[in-house]
Amino acid sequence: MRCPDCGNETGIGLWPWCPHGHVHHSLDPNTHPSDRVVVYESAQEGGKIQYPGRNDVPVPERLRQRGYVRKEINVSELGAFEKRHGVTNERRHYDRNGRGI
Repeated sequence: MRCPDCGNETGIGLWPWCPHGHVHHSLDPNTHPSDRVVVYESAQEGGKIQYPGRNDVPVPERLRQRGYVRKEINVSELGAFEKRHGVTNERRHYDRNGRGI
């Protein structure tokens, strides 16, 4: 696996620790990519958040021009994110078996 911060290759057993000291919490290998929470955040617009309809698409060009970047939120960060933004993740609280609405 390649470190998204520096591009260095990390060996088997080293993930999520990069050899130069980075720890990649947001890219939790135990979370399937379809279950990862993704938001678009813009520091340029004062930390505004956009919620994409799907978590597997890149940031649209119109949002990139406004400073939005893709941000993956791991399970341990999700509770704090919910409180900070006054939102609730349906899958985390109500859809335990994957067969929700």
